[in-house]
Amino acid sequence: PLARAHLVFKAGAESLDADAAGSLALLERLVLRGLRGAGADGYGPLDWEGYATAESVGFSVTVPAPALGAALASLAAVVKSPPLDAASIEEEKEGAIAAIRSEASDPDSVYEAALNRRLFAKYPWRRDPAGSEKALRAATAESLAGIAAAWLAPGDAPLVVAGSIDGD
Repeated sequence: PLARAHLVFKAGAESLDADAAGSLALLERLVLRGLRGAGADGYGPLDWEGYATAESVGFSVTVPAPALGAALASLAAVVKSPPLDAASIEEEKEGAIAAIRSEASDPDSVYEAALNRRLFAKYPWRRDPAGSEKALRAATAESLAGIAAAWLAPGDAPLVVAGSIDGD
């Protein structure tokens, strides 16, 4: 029997200013980094998924039902305190910047970015969860901690659990 948990924060690119563009996507990467290899009740590593959009940041996991409590405890701990050490931040920044550069070579992504700049000329970064290379390079542990405290908050997040579970 399996259980799936999905946690979604109402915080995305639209929540940030131009100087912080991409910070929530970077935090998503850092949270997933903290969750990599997390085991639960002897079930070994769990497969975590995450995403960042213009409107939200989310995390999900599918586990054997008895491991759900431990998986949720791992998620809560890492969301409250993502790995914000310099080495983790720099490695995830490089991965995020590589993704931005990769998108720049995709014609559909270039078209969508141009359309967003035209339609949302005053705030185009609010439609782009990846942000800019400049904004990502400027991100620090302190700025990321502030964004995490402000936006990865329980009041802004539904938790959906489904599967073969006991309500308690």
